[in-house]
Amino acid sequence: MRQELPLSSTVATIAEHPTKGRRGLVVAIGVALILRLTACWFWMDELTIDRDAYLGIARNITAGQGFCSPESHTPTAFRPPVFPILIGIVRFGLPEAVAVAVINIAAGLATVWAAWLLVELWWQPALWKKVAAATAVAVDPLLLRYSTQPMTECVFTALTVWTLVGVTRLWLDPRAPWQVALFTGIVAGLAALCRPTLYPLIGLMLLCLLFVAPRLSFKEYRYRQAAIYALAASAIIALWAGRNLVVLDEPLLTTTHGGYTLLLGNNPVFYEEVARKPWGTVWGYDSLVRWQASIATDLQDDLGDHVSEVAADRWHSQRAWKAIQADPVGFRAAVAYRVRSFWSLAPRGPEASNRGLSTMVAGWYATLFMLAAMGFFNAVRQHSAAAWIGGLLIATVAALHLLYWTDTRMRAPLHPVLVAFAAGAGAVKRTRSQGVRKAASEG
Repeated sequence: MRQELPLSSTVATIAEHPTKGRRGLVVAIGVALILRLTACWFWMDELTIDRDAYLGIARNITAGQGFCSPESHTPTAFRPPVFPILIGIVRFGLPEAVAVAVINIAAGLATVWAAWLLVELWWQPALWKKVAAATAVAVDPLLLRYSTQPMTECVFTALTVWTLVGVTRLWLDPRAPWQVALFTGIVAGLAALCRPTLYPLIGLMLLCLLFVAPRLSFKEYRYRQAAIYALAASAIIALWAGRNLVVLDEPLLTTTHGGYTLLLGNNPVFYEEVARKPWGTVWGYDSLVRWQASIATDLQDDLGDHVSEVAADRWHSQRAWKAIQADPVGFRAAVAYRVRSFWSLAPRGPEASNRGLSTMVAGWYATLFMLAAMGFFNAVRQHSAAAWIGGLLIATVAALHLLYWTDTRMRAPLHPVLVAFAAGAGAVKRTRSQGVRKAASEG
């Protein structure tokens, strides 16, 4: 006869949102709201600076022209779809700057809530630790700064952390409702379509649910969870791939921007003028513009005037790999530069001019990284879900940015996870996954 998992108080609460200390969560969300409103007011002009063409695409969506290149009717896949579609929808009823602020602020509040849940699921800590962790996410300098930018950092971070919350609940409870698996798959698919960085994690989490998470005597439940999660994520991603097949004749899962991003971080000019220079050197604007013009000319010479996005993306990628092969020493220097840039403690460039603020930010992140490392090793020692779920997110995102163009903002989605690990620094009596295993043995 199949052995049933007893519904102890520990296991029974996994499928439900924690309710203890709700006032602490409300306070943390309130802090996040006030700080983000203040930041959007202070940097109001930046809300409509379209550095990555998301606003241009969103304007076309609002105008009924579809997902097209800015100021054109040409379908594009140069940027992932979730963020510009959100802006395009919200712009129907709000001014553009307000739409960006509303989306980023809402994403920031959702991230604080998700971080609270993640800490609860990973550690079952004292109330003050949950409040401290949620507040730390609320005041995080990088997340706060990019709440004023029409860029993907805030939305992608929220979707990523909610994905981890869902996967953790599936991991810890073999009999979690099917809606949890459906929700997790949908959010994971949306996260991948907000920034393709999450694609590897979706597959790794599926493997973990199938082969690493405690299956106990409920293998059929695990298989059902994994199937629903995988199908939901695939269905969301298939919408984008199907659209690209129709309009671009290619079932692209990602974007046509990856080749350019690879080339941007792997070319002779970058190797010589930045990667091989002392730390702190940034790519000068004039040099970058000259390089971009030369690349555009070379692309036109090689492929002609009317090159498709897909063909251009492949050309950029091939050019980058040629640069890597031609100068392996320069490539290694570029990788080292990207590691330092990704994990930089303090801002660089114009925002580094305020030395006092830079020192405070550096101290904040140095402390966070130290506590997060302690919490991670604690999770590894206890063989907990946190070690796999959080560790794989950090590993995959950091590994991808060894190759592609990288700066510190690419680290934003990791910060709530680092905070969640930091909440586990020090002695922890028992994690939820240990509670599940103990309940199984007692059954």
